[in-house]
Amino acid sequence: SALGNRRGAFGTSTDHISTGFKGSFGVWNDQQWNWEVGMDYGHVSQQTTTEGLPNLNITNLATGPSFLGDDGIVHCGTPDAVIDGCTPINVFDLNDPNTIAVLQSAGAPASSSLFTQERVWRADLNGGLFELPAGTMQLAVGASYREEYTHANVDTSLLINPATNNCILGSQCGSPLQGGYNVKELYAELFVPIIKDVPFVHALNLTIGDRYSKYNNFGNTNNGKIALEWRPIDDLLLRGTVSEVFRAPTVNDLYAAASSDAPKLSNDPCDHYTGNPANPACANVPTDGSFVNRDVASGLQIAGVASGAVYAGFPLGPELGKSFDWGVVYDPHWIEGLSLSADLWRLYLVDNITTVGAQSVIDLCSAGQLAYCPMIHRFASGPNRGQIDYVQEPTGNLGRVDVKGVDFAFNYRLPE
Repeated sequence: SALGNRRGAFGTSTDHISTGFKGSFGVWNDQQWNWEVGMDYGHVSQQTTTEGLPNLNITNLATGPSFLGDDGIVHCGTPDAVIDGCTPINVFDLNDPNTIAVLQSAGAPASSSLFTQERVWRADLNGGLFELPAGTMQLAVGASYREEYTHANVDTSLLINPATNNCILGSQCGSPLQGGYNVKELYAELFVPIIKDVPFVHALNLTIGDRYSKYNNFGNTNNGKIALEWRPIDDLLLRGTVSEVFRAPTVNDLYAAASSDAPKLSNDPCDHYTGNPANPACANVPTDGSFVNRDVASGLQIAGVASGAVYAGFPLGPELGKSFDWGVVYDPHWIEGLSLSADLWRLYLVDNITTVGAQSVIDLCSAGQLAYCPMIHRFASGPNRGQIDYVQEPTGNLGRVDVKGVDFAFNYRLPE
């Protein structure tokens, strides 16, 4: 364009500090206990400057009369009152050197910023409870309070208009948003040595744990874990762990600013819609069977708005699931420094947190999941009646994720 290539400059600053106090003390039966209290703070600041956009500082441009002189050159003003120091531009020829120079001198970069912050206050305590025949029973407990916050500012020329789904520059539109949440947590983990030094049981240990979390916006949750370790002989360890998984949405999942998108639909369930049976995804679509989505038929992109759940007004909850791990570790005493291990693991999550694309929004609404229907915006009247104006693409809970795999490790420590 006359303003040159589009260029982006990004500056990111990441800072983190972790501080606190720790110590130890002895209790009954000469058991040693360790304590730690501390505070963690971190933030990320990002500044984005975009140049080459059609973002003109109008105060640097003047409007008024111009005329073609006898010299064949266009001048500002009139033949009787020429304006010195003024360079006329030809908006019909954006390759004209004079026009390019004037437009670039009036060009104004677009500036946006993003700030995220996390604060954590924590306290931990661990040590031995008492001696069992197989060893010392140990306990670890702790508490924490965490705050998450984000704040996004968008240049006014890139500010999205919710009514039109567009901005002054018509591309790279965004939205200023801010918000956060806090969570209070308690945890406890108990290590129990069950038995040792009997035939086929060199050692058998049990670990059980639990974490209680209270979110100011998602309520309470309790998630436990159980792990078993068995050494049939000194060189061989068999282990297994089952844990409950809980992941609350991040501040970005919740408060991510809106941004323009251009998704492509593979189909529209409202093509040839007759109103029987009724389809909630087909609001404003004619019911005489004549409707055909022109963008789908032509293979064109539609307008979309991708955002966090808050901007879209969409309900968002946590992910839930379980993880399983079964492993073996072999440390042969006859090869000092060698360790071999293999772990078979599986993880599943339900209510997966993800950006829900335009096609999924339409299909889910059509299938009766009414929470997605307000995300679809069709023209209500005129020659475009029923055609899609734009689709909001919120962050939501969608589907299930299953992952499994095997990890192998080979470690050898060279002799000194």
